[in-house]
Amino acid sequence: PAASVGDSLLDQAVTAAAAAPAPPTAPAPLAVAASADAPTPVTTSIGAPQTGAGPRYALLLSGGLRSFLATWPLTLAHVVEPNGGRANWWLGLATTYDGATQRAAAAATHALARRHAFDFARIAPEDLNATRRFYDGEPRAQAAIKDERLFLKHGDLARVRLSFALQWESVHRAFAAFAAANLTSVEWILRTRPDVIVGAPLHVSRLAASMVAAGKDALVPCALDVAGKRLVDDFIIAGPDAMRAYSERWKGLHTVETWVGHAVGPRTMLERLHHAILELSAVEPFVERGQYETKTRRIHNRCLGKVPLPKGRELPAFNRSDYEVCLRLFADQREGTPNRWYHDPVRW
Repeated sequence: PAASVGDSLLDQAVTAAAAAPAPPTAPAPLAVAASADAPTPVTTSIGAPQTGAGPRYALLLSGGLRSFLATWPLTLAHVVEPNGGRANWWLGLATTYDGATQRAAAAATHALARRHAFDFARIAPEDLNATRRFYDGEPRAQAAIKDERLFLKHGDLARVRLSFALQWESVHRAFAAFAAANLTSVEWILRTRPDVIVGAPLHVSRLAASMVAAGKDALVPCALDVAGKRLVDDFIIAGPDAMRAYSERWKGLHTVETWVGHAVGPRTMLERLHHAILELSAVEPFVERGQYETKTRRIHNRCLGKVPLPKGRELPAFNRSDYEVCLRLFADQREGTPNRWYHDPVRW
């Protein structure tokens, strides 16, 4: 869809999400109020059909929207399906988007969340004032959320801190929605970014057995230092208690990898799970040829390793309309309209 019709698409998606009936076997929707800070209803508690005692695992996707429309089919194929399928998972999505350039993508994401029966979906436009209010009582975190002009002036460090504040608001909201569901059946939670691909099938039961045997509370795929204190911040598997500590509201004292080390510490196991961040520039090679490309090689593919990737267009959940939205986002980025929080289009 062209960017010019994004507003109407978003309105249609929100209206459809509110009007569509729940699946016949779905439980009562989770009682989570729509965000008062957002200009449109952005929170949907969809309620997926469950069987037996309830889901064993939870998947929390949180952070910026970016290439999620292209990564989701692989997440479904390599994470959800190998571990009991949809009925064995609680699915939550808390994501933000640039209201000036990504409204069509937000509309498509609303539709995807309903199509795949997410239990919780919060798809909200980025709003500095709302994020400041979210961090009420945390003055150091609030100090990181600067006016955009100051953000440009202070350079890379300010970019990292502002980006982390926005990201961790989504992380906290996703876990809070899961906690509100009060699912005692869930044993392990996987939290990752919406724009992450998992290059090989992931088997949670095997990883859980390894963690228990080693006396560990959490698992991350790699660290940035030999001492293992700078753990990756974009992918983690943990039990509910460890995930609660990991997801607590940011206090402004640590960012990115150092925060993860602070939150889950030495009781964390390292094991490569072949994940990487899919930039918008890499969507077309992945979908059409099963190739991974990145302009930020030391960061975005630091945990990938050498694994063959499937062609995204051959995955069962591939949706061509979603793919075309991602291509449009990348085209807009190349034409000089990147997400406003990432002023260097190559880095974004």
